[in-house]
Formats: sequence, C-alpha cells, structure tokens
Amino acid sequence: MKKIVITNRKGGVGKTTTVFNLAWYFARKGLKVLVIDTDGQQDLKKSFGITNVKVSLGDYLLGKVNDFDPIIINDKLHFISAGSDENVSDDMIALQNKSPMCFKLLDKLLNAIADDYDIAMIDTAPALNLYTKSAIYSSDCIYIPMTAGTFEIDAIRTTINFVKTNGKQINGIILTRREKTGLSQEIEKGLIDNYSKYMLDTKIRKNIALSEALAVKESIFEFAPKSNGAVDYQALGDEISSREGIKWAK
Repeated sequence: MKKIVITNRKGGVGKTTTVFNLAWYFARKGLKVLVIDTDGQQDLKKSFGITNVKVSLGDYLLGKVNDFDPIIINDKLHFISAGSDENVSDDMIALQNKSPMCFKLLDKLLNAIADDYDIAMIDTAPALNLYTKSAIYSSDCIYIPMTAGTFEIDAIRTTINFVKTNGKQINGIILTRREKTGLSQEIEKGLIDNYSKYMLDTKIRKNIALSEALAVKESIFEFAPKSNGAVDYQALGDEISSREGIKWAK
C-alpha cells in the first residue's frame, strides 16, 4: 500500500478536491483505494455523497470496534470518515489520554490492512493537530496543495516545518486554482524561486467545473471529462504515479 497524504495548514487551497479526484483517478486505473478523511468538517464525506457514518476513524484507533468495515463507494474505492468536528475533538483527547505515542496508531491500522489496498489517500484538516501528525507519521509521501496568495506563503512554510519536525520530508507542492492575473503570476514566480525543488510540473487551473462536480458528488473525470480540471488532474495523477513508482493494475 502506498500511503499518500495531502496536507496544508491553510484551508481553501484544494486539499479535498485533490484527494477526491486523485482517489477516483487511481480507482479508474484499476487500483484499490482507501480514502481516509481526518477532517471533522466532513467535506470529503459530503463529496462522496455519504450521509451516514456508523464507524469513524476514532473508533478504529481507540479500539472500539474489532472488525475493519469501511464505507464502500464501489469495489475499488472505500472510505473512512473522521466524523464530526465534535467527535474528532473528543477522539483526539481520548487518544492523547490513552498514550503519548498515539500518533502511531493510524500507521498500525494501515499496516494491518496493507495487503487489501494499493493506495491510501489521506486528507487532513487545516490544522496541525494530532490527526495531521498521525497522517504524516504514517505517510509514504506528502504533497501540499496551495494557491498563489499572500497568506498561503506563511502557511506552506509552517506546514513544511511541521512535516520536518515530525521526521518526514515534503514530496511536492501542487499549485491549485492557477490564474493568469498579474498578482497570481508574481506570487507563483516567488514560489518557484523559493520552493523550486518541491514544485510539481502539473498546475491545476482555476476551473468552475471542479466545484460543480463536487456539488453533484461526481469526480471531474465523470462530470466534465474534457474540462481543464479533468485534463489537469489526469496530468497530476500521472506525474505523482511516475514520481512514486505507482504501477497500474493489469
């Protein structure tokens, strides 16, 4: 199982959109994908059209359930929800009370089911909390989506430092919602100058179809296969697959 974490301390940069569409990208390639949402805002759950969650990520990590029973999207795509903000907060407190090494429990869970999946896609909250630390600890690779904005620069610096503090390295930065405005291009140039070793070649252009697809619970590949969003996320999936040595199912 290749464990891919999508993270950024700042919200609104396209984490959920990226996890959602990359998960569908890998599933469409024939790989078996487990999507894990660690964000109590539950946007990813809503994107998949899930209305009822019986077992949350916290239930698994706290040992409240014995059997692994993810939500089945289809035969190639399974899902685990973090639950609501309130549940996430309570679960993280319970985990911290349980053990100072509780951030390792997610990795233990994933290792136990590693033979059942090819890919684990992990979405994180816009917060450097216990679940984000757990995701980073368990990761094989970490990608940061970001938009070309002034406040985003501070967020990406903080996120990279947090990742390094937890013993991992960033595998790449994904520029999302790319625009051709003068300010955006100026900030983008600064990003490339400062983070050139991290910047992926693929850039996700601003595309209304991406938001519309999420609203109707469809991947961009199904909703608008000829849109810029579909073209860009296809290219992103190809680039990450090449970088990470991910092979397609035969």
